[in-house]
Amino acid sequence: MSLPDGRYEYVSPASVTLFGYSPDEFYKSSKLIQEIIHPDWQTYFEDQWTKLVRGEMPPIYEYQIIDKKGETKWLNQRNAMVFDKNNKPIAIEGIVTDITQLKNAERKAVAERNKTQQYLDIAEVMLVSVELSGTVKLINQKGCEVLGYSEEEIVGQNWFDNFLPERLRENVKEVSKKVYAGEMESVKYFENEILTKAGKERLIGWHNALLKDYKGNIIGTLSSGEDITERKKAEDALKISEERFELAMSASKDGLFDWNLITNEIYYSPGWKSMLGYTEDELPNDFSIWENLTEADHVKKSWKMQQEVINKQRDRFEIEFKMKHKDEHWVDILSQAEAVFDESGNAVRIVGTHADITERKQAEEKLQQSEEKFRLLTETANDYIIIHDMNGKLIYVNRSAEEQLGYSFEESLKMSVQDIIPKEHLAKLYENRDRRQAKDISHNVFEIEVISKAGERIPLEISSTPFIKDGKVDALFIIARNIAERKLAEKELAKHREQLEELVKERTKELEEKNKKLDNAMKVFVGRELTIRDLQKRIRALEGK
Repeated sequence: MSLPDGRYEYVSPASVTLFGYSPDEFYKSSKLIQEIIHPDWQTYFEDQWTKLVRGEMPPIYEYQIIDKKGETKWLNQRNAMVFDKNNKPIAIEGIVTDITQLKNAERKAVAERNKTQQYLDIAEVMLVSVELSGTVKLINQKGCEVLGYSEEEIVGQNWFDNFLPERLRENVKEVSKKVYAGEMESVKYFENEILTKAGKERLIGWHNALLKDYKGNIIGTLSSGEDITERKKAEDALKISEERFELAMSASKDGLFDWNLITNEIYYSPGWKSMLGYTEDELPNDFSIWENLTEADHVKKSWKMQQEVINKQRDRFEIEFKMKHKDEHWVDILSQAEAVFDESGNAVRIVGTHADITERKQAEEKLQQSEEKFRLLTETANDYIIIHDMNGKLIYVNRSAEEQLGYSFEESLKMSVQDIIPKEHLAKLYENRDRRQAKDISHNVFEIEVISKAGERIPLEISSTPFIKDGKVDALFIIARNIAERKLAEKELAKHREQLEELVKERTKELEEKNKKLDNAMKVFVGRELTIRDLQKRIRALEGK
């Protein structure tokens, strides 16, 4: 096929068998192949065709067609590009093979395998098959989830050496060898720890069965295992839960409450009361206490939310409100609670906590004020203020940068500094970035140019400050000043300086010429003076005679 017109130069007679169309039919219509592509592959084929015309082509690709008889076929196409002497693609040579039977066989095999694997994966327990050598032959999805590995990482590995804690390996190996040799009866249930990919141990309750070949020889084991780690922890925790609860009630800074919806009795922990400045004896355990100490509007909102929890319209109760302290100031409270339901689905208790979030609310208010100040300063600044991450992606631009560069705030956030800085200035930018990444906090001012949306090159004076997060430079805070007027003034100043220097040269030359004339005049004058004196001497000499 010639490029870029896509015209067929040669089509073998086998096209009739593959496509149902003769070579002449392909010669008459270069778009015939596009017409017989299966609808599911149209988009893919169009993408490949676009790349093909540009001379970009994968060596092999597969697709489906509908032949002249209306039958769907799978084809494998191997390609070779032909280039001219200038290395320009001018044609493509392709060999097409019918792989329909192979694909059908693969599909059936995959379907059977997936069906078997699905049976294993829907099990809520681990299923592991181990050969006599200790090699894992099979594991289901649950087993992979518990161990934290993919199936490929587990199958083929030694179970004892890779998935048991080191302290257990030798003992379990010895027991397994004795079971395989018939020296010990297989234990149908036992518990032992396994080692996950994260290096953590999980306790598993195993049910085991020996696998045998047709001769009755043991060839391995098939085990189903239940992760009982959490159950064991729960059992252990249950033994000390009452003691822990009592300690928590007396020592916790958070306040605990337990409201019996049947009897309307309520319990407030010492922490609940001390949060409001009261001792345990100063406030009775009465529901009206909460109502009287809480802002009226918040009481209404809380009642509404409690009813929604009781009626199962929401999962849990969580609200912030203010309560009156003993000293008359307000305390910001975060109240969280859940309902306890009986077997009939009726809410019988609401148990929850109160946390004093006054400091957090004050911090949030200060943060909000700080953000407002930052916004006010940056949005009214004449200089550009830009924040970008260490890859150059723009995180923030102020209004001045928007107006002068011509990009909206939304457009800017989709861009990076590389989009607005000419290539010849990027080296300065990268040098500054690398210095900041090395935590060099010295004052650094440099000049670069940026390109506005309209294509105008704008000279800027840049200074930057790094943002440090978790000990690493996370972003750069850039202040950029438009120095176009200054650059113009510097240019004009340089021009005037050159003109002044030229004028000085001209005046110097004139002075030099005048000095030469004066020097010559002085020499004439001196000569005449000497001549007069000589005559006077001679006259005096004659008079003396």
